[in-house]
This record gives sequence, structure tokens and C-alpha cells, in this order.
Amino acid sequence: QLIDPNYPMHYHIVSRCVRRSWLCGVDQLARKDYEHRKDWLEQRLLHLAQYFAVAIDAFAIMSNHFHLVVYFDPQESYRWCDEEVAERWLRVFPPGTTDMSDSDQTALFDLHRELLLLSPERLLHARETLGSLSMFMKHLKQPIAYKANREDRCSGHFFEGRFYSGALLDENAVIAAMAYVDLNPIRARITQHI
Repeated sequence: QLIDPNYPMHYHIVSRCVRRSWLCGVDQLARKDYEHRKDWLEQRLLHLAQYFAVAIDAFAIMSNHFHLVVYFDPQESYRWCDEEVAERWLRVFPPGTTDMSDSDQTALFDLHRELLLLSPERLLHARETLGSLSMFMKHLKQPIAYKANREDRCSGHFFEGRFYSGALLDENAVIAAMAYVDLNPIRARITQHI
């Protein structure tokens, strides 16, 4: 088991693209600029971190992989009240479509929240999902992979199946991992400053 299901811990996570897929930056061989994908990943990461039981300490998005240093408490979602779980769930997975009016979206959101609160099974599923680091990574990577594949006009895997996760067992390990992640773009000559 790579993630301890009982104890809060810091982790260094790395997820790589398959083959020669570009996550961001300029592919000199294909003469394509993928820099906009960095914003996709950053926005999704910061959005999900507001609602999952995951705190982002540091991150770096490279040309074909990304690094995260996170703090994850597997019991945190069990301390949330049912209303908070429902609210968080619907912020991550909102009902409706973007072409709905604001009042219709609000009404639909309220209806879905009430229905979720009336279903202990669905509420437990939401709590378990929001309290899972693996599910956090799945819901971080899936939309990026979908958009990138659509942009590249291809199908199949965009990211390697699983992500690397290394437990950081003390404060020195956390600081070292954060420094490594922060300095990674400099070492790769993507940038000259943090």
C-alpha cells in the first residue's frame, strides 16, 4: 500500500505523460506550443485542493510530467458534517451545464444537495472520494488527458497509469522535497528564477 489509510502524512507525487506526449512547453520536433496546458493543470489542481482532503505544499509542471508535494489526512473527510460533504462534492462535480441561467444553476445545485443529503450511500461515496488521494489524482488528471487528447486528435492514455508517491517521514524530508520541486524548472532550464 503506497498511501497510509490511517495516518496524515506528506507525500511527494510525480505523474508522467506516456511516450512523447507533451504536458506543456514547446515541442521543437513537432513545432507546437503546449504552454497553455500548464494553466489547465494548475487551475484544476487549485480547484480540487479546495474541496478534497489534500493540501498542496508545492508543485512544478514540467514538459512531460508534474510534481506535487501534498499533505494528506485520510481521516479528514470523516470529520466533515454531511452538509459540508454535500457542498464540497457538488463544487467538484456540479450539476447542470454552463449554458443554464444562474438562477437555474442555483436551484439545480440546491436540489442535488438535498437529494445527496437524503441518500446515506451516495453521501458515504462522496465522503470516501473526497477523502482519497488516489481519487484526487484521478480527477486531476482525467480532464487534462481528455482535453489534451482532443487537442492532439488522438485517443488512449495521456498519463502513465499510476502516479509515484513517496511518503515524507519528517520535516527535513518535506523541506527537501519542496526545494527539489521548486528548483526542478531551473535545473531543467525552463526558467531562470522561481
